[in-house]
Amino acid sequence: MAKAPGFADVKSRLQPPLTAGEARALATAFLLDRLDGVVALSGVVPLLAFTPPAAAPVLRALAPAGVGLLAQRGDGLGERLTCLFDDLLAEHRAALALDADSQLSLNQRSLSGIRVVTDADGVLETTLARARALGLRVHLLPRWFDVDTEADLKKLCDEIAVSGGPRRTAALAPTLAARLARAVVE
Repeated sequence: MAKAPGFADVKSRLQPPLTAGEARALATAFLLDRLDGVVALSGVVPLLAFTPPAAAPVLRALAPAGVGLLAQRGDGLGERLTCLFDDLLAEHRAALALDADSQLSLNQRSLSGIRVVTDADGVLETTLARARALGLRVHLLPRWFDVDTEADLKKLCDEIAVSGGPRRTAALAPTLAARLARAVVE
């Protein structure tokens, strides 16, 4: 699931220290790195659920071959996720929604689990209880972080400097780290 860079505000909480163009470049790198990871998996049907709908032609040109496009529908993230799962599960026996703006690595093993991002106390516990009540198998992936604040961005740059990262994000990291260093001086 992604907001289309250039059609919607992306990474707005990182502006400043980033310019709008740098935030858009970061969001685009995250999106393309995520799509590369999904396309590389076997046995999956890669699909980009995006907003706004007007971004379809640009995303078609940007997305790797084999990635389907589906415009998100609904008001708010919860409703958009519900609509997405309704649409996908009408055609597939399983579905997994991933964000486009964190750097969780993908591999076949990680797809045996679901990454639950929580933004309120008790959401994770409630989600796990409901899944278990439905008889679903649950496997939590290692914790990771979203890149929404200047501190998150610094952490990302530090992580990439030590261990590398997805190629597009790693290529952008030195520029972002330099921007952060200039922001401290200014």
